[in-house]
Amino acid sequence: MYLVVSFMPVPHPSAGGLVERAIEFFMPVGQSGESQQWMTSSMRLLSLAARGGFLERALADMRKVAWDRGPVRLGSFTRSDGAQLPLWHDSEVAAIAYAIQNIMAQRNDGATKPAEIAPLRGQAAQPMAGKKCQECGAPAVIRKDGCDYCTQCGYLGSCG
Repeated sequence: MYLVVSFMPVPHPSAGGLVERAIEFFMPVGQSGESQQWMTSSMRLLSLAARGGFLERALADMRKVAWDRGPVRLGSFTRSDGAQLPLWHDSEVAAIAYAIQNIMAQRNDGATKPAEIAPLRGQAAQPMAGKKCQECGAPAVIRKDGCDYCTQCGYLGSCG
């Protein structure tokens, strides 16, 4: 599966120049299977949101979608010590919104933020099961020595 995002140059009122704005989204998944129709529908709605000027809000709402199939791994984040750790999302919808936000950021900033999808070397492909981590989103928070501890990224939460 792949995602196509079309951009259009538009005048930027404060900068005085042109910026590229996403205007259309397409993910070719076919419309015959019921399980994939939500993707086609979501892409059409995102295209309408982009043309209406409220794309950021629509993507933020998509990032909040959760489901019972379990978390989806996409992208990575850098911990304060420089370690790159995988990023987990509550659903495929949330992961797609994250991917679109990265595409838009790369296009407008020129910055490259590679999404590491494969497991990092030296780490297990799946973290130890637990509650959702506030920092990386992995379902890997357990109680360790009286404190909430994420087995995926090392986040240390409340103790007591």
